[in-house]
Amino acid sequence: ITVQDTQKLQRVSIMKLHVKHSSCVAPAPSRPALSRTKPLVQQKSLSRHMILTRAVTDTQTYVEQLADAEVRGDVLRAAELFTEIRVLKLDLPQSGVEAGIRTYAASVQHWQRSLELFEDLLSKGCLPHADTTEAVFQSLSQSKQGTKAHQLLQRLADQAASSGAGRGGLSSAYNLVVRALAKEGALDSAVVLLEDMVASDGEVECERSTYAALANELIKAGQQERAEEVLEMRDYL
Repeated sequence: ITVQDTQKLQRVSIMKLHVKHSSCVAPAPSRPALSRTKPLVQQKSLSRHMILTRAVTDTQTYVEQLADAEVRGDVLRAAELFTEIRVLKLDLPQSGVEAGIRTYAASVQHWQRSLELFEDLLSKGCLPHADTTEAVFQSLSQSKQGTKAHQLLQRLADQAASSGAGRGGLSSAYNLVVRALAKEGALDSAVVLLEDMVASDGEVECERSTYAALANELIKAGQQERAEEVLEMRDYL
């Protein structure tokens, strides 16, 4: 064996020992990756908490959005907002509720929802503003709900009397109800209500168009004499 052969044998032996040593060393165990994602239940709970926290402190945003829905006549958007408010159990300021009432009232087919919201305010002891009240009575009149309008008017009149506010602010509603009753054929109720307005000595203002509308319906019904009495109240009392 030559010197070169001896050197080759030594190098091969060293390489074998190195490989053997490397194969005996266990690789370091890999550490499981830490999940940065919260459990689904915890995520939902946190999300709901964030929504509730934001909503409770941000009722003014709902008021503004309901006012915007009123301007655009967007009944669907108003319904979505009221749904959120109900689910989140928010105490919406009266101005927001009234904006929603007027939005519903502007659409004839939604008179019932506007009436429900309006009566809910009354049940809480709130007195709606004149423009909201007129919008509800306009809606009832256009929807041929004269009887319901009459009942609501009596409730408002009683509330006004008990508070000492007087019925003057309800003049527009009185005139709308008289015309609605007359148009629907409830002539006796319309005449009695008009006589009550006249007897208020100017507290409740009677519009000339209301006299004319009632007299016209009386004539159509063949009640000529009663029609003349109504016109007499208009022109001479």
